[in-house]
Order: sequence, then C-alpha cells, then structure tokens
Amino acid sequence: MALEAYIPTDVRFDDQPVENVFVITLHESDSPAQSGSMTTPDPIDHGRSGRLVFTGLRDGKEWRITLPEVSIRNRTALGCEYTWQGPVQREMLRVIDDRDTPHQKAFEERFDIR
Repeated sequence: MALEAYIPTDVRFDDQPVENVFVITLHESDSPAQSGSMTTPDPIDHGRSGRLVFTGLRDGKEWRITLPEVSIRNRTALGCEYTWQGPVQREMLRVIDDRDTPHQKAFEERFDIR
C-alpha cells in the first residue's frame, strides 16, 4: 500500500478554509483504489463533495496538492475519510532548509511520516 502523509499549512475544501488539520494522508494515490484521510478535530461533514487543495510538508519539501473531485465517505472522532476521482495534481513549491524549520524536520523524523 502506497501512503503519502503531509503536514498541512493551508487546507481548502471548495475554496473554503479548513482549520486545525494535523495530517492529511493519501492512500494508493496513483491507483484506481485511491482514498485518503484528514486528521482534525473539526472534520468535513459526511456526504459532502468538492475540490480539496492543500499546501503541506513532506520529505523536506513544501507541496501544493490538488484533488479535483473529493467525496467525504466517513466522519470519525479523529477526522474524516474520503475518496476522489481523477489524478492527483502535485506541485513542489520549495525545498525546506533544515535551518529554517528545525521543529518541522524534527516532527517528521520523530513520527516517521516522511
């Protein structure tokens, strides 16, 4: 199972901000069985559909990820789970300099989410 985990700095669902998101994961993102989850105390309601765009840190880089057609499948106490249609659009924005963000780098290494 291919898994991508991002520490988000900005999350938008249908151009509306989503606050307090800790981690966004993409499961099997380049296969027909693509799905994901968002860890947040304020999850998006079950049954909603829309475009998910977020900026997040992964592998020492800052990325902008766009999921064109997301459907929220399940709302849980820890967030929500979703599926999407279409390819993931990934745009690398910059390489993070370890001297700029030592806390983010330590967080990634501590929880092994790179």
